[in-house]
Amino acid sequence: MTMTTPPNDPHSPTPSETPGSGAPPSAPDSGDRRAGGGPALLPLWALLAALAAGAASWALGETKLVQVPAREVPMETMGVEHMGTTAQTEQRAVLETAMRAYGVTGALLGLMLGLAGGLARASRHDVLRSAIVGLVVGAVAGALASLAAVPAFFHFRDSITIDDLLLSWMMHGLIWGAIGSAGGLALAIGSGGGGPRIARGVAGGLMGALIGALILEFVGAVLFANDETGEPLAASAQARLMLLLFGVSITALVAAVRIQATGAATRKPAAH
Repeated sequence: MTMTTPPNDPHSPTPSETPGSGAPPSAPDSGDRRAGGGPALLPLWALLAALAAGAASWALGETKLVQVPAREVPMETMGVEHMGTTAQTEQRAVLETAMRAYGVTGALLGLMLGLAGGLARASRHDVLRSAIVGLVVGAVAGALASLAAVPAFFHFRDSITIDDLLLSWMMHGLIWGAIGSAGGLALAIGSGGGGPRIARGVAGGLMGALIGALILEFVGAVLFANDETGEPLAASAQARLMLLLFGVSITALVAAVRIQATGAATRKPAAH
């Protein structure tokens, strides 16, 4: 009697997949490519990107593209007519300058952190996507937060008795919090996306920005006591540069560390 060989079962494991065959199991794709250093170097990428963004935004902020002079209006002093600025036109100029300056800072920080996240994973697609998101969201966040915070700062400073340091921190915290959240979002998208990663990135950017803004209030009061660091923008270019670099650095580092913690949590082996 002739014996026929049954056809191979398509659901049966191949020899390379059979347990005990000695073939190494394929590693799960965690989404973190190593060509850019992977998640281990994410804080370094983020710090370098933040410093570059801070330096570039400071340089743009010192130009006429950002700085808006107060509008002069007809005035009369002791019977003499002349042109001059008023408190209203000066505050308006500060508001417009702050919206441009923080809009540029948010845009460049979001752009650079988006690039940093994608480069850490060596993902061209994520680099472009996260950079565009960071640029747009960062610009809008910085400008709109300034539009809300600066007039409120002037109003409360002139109308109620409140600690100057607290009021300044509330204003800067709102602006930097919006910028930091946008930057954390871009960094999270660039480094792999996903709900938990994005949530940690946004929360980390917000946390770092608020902590940085609080520290900046004390640092500015001590190191730049004569530069009006409690105002929306410091009076001197040196103070603006140093405070800006410190602010973007701590924001980026905290966001990166929070995102890194997400990756570490997802790579923990399951308990048996």
